[in-house]
Amino acid sequence: MTDLKRIIHVSIPFDMLANSYLPEFIRHGINPEISFNYDSLDNFSLKDYEDVAKELQSHGLSITLHAPYIDLCPGSPDPKVKEVARYRFSQILSLIPVFKPEAVVFHTGFEEKKYHGLRDVWQKNSIEIWRWIAEDLKKRSVKFLLENVFERRPEDMILLMEGLLDYENAGLCFDPAHAVVFSIIPIERWLRLISPYLKEIHLHNNSGTWDEHRGLNIGIIDFEEVFQILSKLKREPPLITLEVHKEEEFWPSLEYLEKIWVWD
Repeated sequence: MTDLKRIIHVSIPFDMLANSYLPEFIRHGINPEISFNYDSLDNFSLKDYEDVAKELQSHGLSITLHAPYIDLCPGSPDPKVKEVARYRFSQILSLIPVFKPEAVVFHTGFEEKKYHGLRDVWQKNSIEIWRWIAEDLKKRSVKFLLENVFERRPEDMILLMEGLLDYENAGLCFDPAHAVVFSIIPIERWLRLISPYLKEIHLHNNSGTWDEHRGLNIGIIDFEEVFQILSKLKREPPLITLEVHKEEEFWPSLEYLEKIWVWD
């Protein structure tokens, strides 16, 4: 049987990892996808980051990173707003030599209700920042991934990918739970249209009304069907990350994942 703990990543905020959960990740051999926010970027030292990274790396664990996203809009028409996004993203880029991640995930910041009349401006502005990041990560052989959140349709993501065709390290991180809550398009269509760009998938479940990040077996999403669709598309995501927020729902989610796993 495949040891999924060795294959998948598990989402964990940096402060929680550094202050509490690092021994558990080491003991169970769990690969982290470490997320950062303004607090974890401003209130920890370089040594704090290095200590955590060295401990993970010394135990042979793979690392991915998740960039900050709250109140960040790289496509904003306001240059001062873009400046804040660029600053926060530059902080993440400065951590690449420390953590040596396989990939870094970013949210696009796009919301149709806000930017419907400014879509072209938003797209141009955001692609400028994404190309800057993709270029930096390409030099370091790190994957650059954009994740869907409030996007209502897969075409919103594909437009960005078409602006990043020069970067083979660029791709999409698909979050089915976000699509269920915020999109108007079925998961099957999402997967079919974005499959050429798919490099990671985030896994968690919800009731269909909000982004609850519940266990895989608690909610309306049938992940066995999701995996079957991926299998038919001949698209095994190179990276799979569990984003279950309740600790007591993590191990049942891993057991569920083992039952529905369709790849060798």
